[in-house]
Amino acid sequence: MDKEILLAKPLSYMNLSGRAVAYLASRFGLKSNDLCIIYDDIDLPLGTIRIRKSGSAGAHRGMQSVINAFNSDNLCRIRIGIRPDFAVDNLAAYVLSPLKKNLLPDFEHGVRLAAEAVEEILRSNINKAMNIFNKKPLASQNERLSNRKEEQ
Repeated sequence: MDKEILLAKPLSYMNLSGRAVAYLASRFGLKSNDLCIIYDDIDLPLGTIRIRKSGSAGAHRGMQSVINAFNSDNLCRIRIGIRPDFAVDNLAAYVLSPLKKNLLPDFEHGVRLAAEAVEEILRSNINKAMNIFNKKPLASQNERLSNRKEEQ
């Protein structure tokens, strides 16, 4: 695969991510369909991912900021689940706090899946990546990642 990519992590407040993304897009001559936004999502189980071509930001203010900056919801996005399998009393505190050590392996698994999804999008297209990753429950996603490790 011989494609140039730019990986960026805005240092702005999450709710203002759109400004940083729009600046980079302008600086490098990118359009919204050149982008793939990766972010955490409390609505998905910890360690799972979901790929979408377009749609609302849900409750994620950072993604809403990006949508507003481009005046379009036609943006590739990969959501990494952060919802634990236990009840959370204060959702805002949970989302804004560092992840507990015992949850890190599952989150890191989600990050690895997201990286695989980006590779698939670059190798083929977003539709194929969605077919591969969106229909798989966590157990199947774990199995896919284990098989990839064994292949390497």
